[in-house]
Amino acid sequence: RAIAPNDPQILTAYTLARVRLWFFGGEGSAELAREVAERAVALAPDRGDTRCALAAVKYQEGDLPGAIHDLRRALVLSPALADAHDIMGRILAETGPASQAIHHLETAARLDPEFSHLTWSVARVRALTGAWKEANRLMDGMLDDEQRVSFGWITAARLAAWQRDESRIRQLLAHPQLAAGASPPALFILHLALDPEPTADVLSVVTRTLGAAHTSWRTLAFLHQAQAEVALAQGKVDDAFAELEAATNAGLIDVLFLDGCPIFDKLRGDPRWAPIRARVGVRVKLVHDALR
Repeated sequence: RAIAPNDPQILTAYTLARVRLWFFGGEGSAELAREVAERAVALAPDRGDTRCALAAVKYQEGDLPGAIHDLRRALVLSPALADAHDIMGRILAETGPASQAIHHLETAARLDPEFSHLTWSVARVRALTGAWKEANRLMDGMLDDEQRVSFGWITAARLAAWQRDESRIRQLLAHPQLAAGASPPALFILHLALDPEPTADVLSVVTRTLGAAHTSWRTLAFLHQAQAEVALAQGKVDDAFAELEAATNAGLIDVLFLDGCPIFDKLRGDPRWAPIRARVGVRVKLVHDALR
């Protein structure tokens, strides 16, 4: 960036790197990402990658309609831009439509091998739309690939816990990589699914990693989602609602999670459920409107 301050491609790459750091709480990343993305677009407004960089910033800021607008523009300018398909797919994997989410995620993975880990996201969408057999098939294929498995242990553990499938949980616990310590949070989730007693020090791994002061709304929403799952596994319904409320306050858009995750079956008749679902639904409608 300092050597070539007017190169849109370098500015775009720098923006995307800053956005990723922002997700994990990198101080100052938000301001730098916005500044560099705007400079890239000003220098090259008709390049798909600069529009994609600005969309990534807007997504991280919580401006979902703005992000969708820029992603649509990016894909018109550069239909084979893997980064744009990736971000669009990750947004739609929470808001739906599920079929469009899968299309963009699979397209990103096909265009760029670095996005092969998005198969985990496809599996999650499949599961949340009821296609559990296909979801498990996809996850099993990833677990057998040592190059890609590290990206998805938490997803694999969460989905196994959602299914309440003891044989699958024990199968995952016996996996050599997980047994060797590949993912302490995944171990926590799987053990909790078998035994509702919490292991606080393992849960704190997730909190320390994703709960930094300078993190984004996305990180905070995910953290509260995970804690809601933990509370439900322990039978703490009031705590689960408190965490879902906190996730919603942070900016939750994951309506596929709310509507499709089987652990919430026992909550959907509770009068506290409808207001949370309605607030998330308002945000999701803005995304769907922007897609038209």
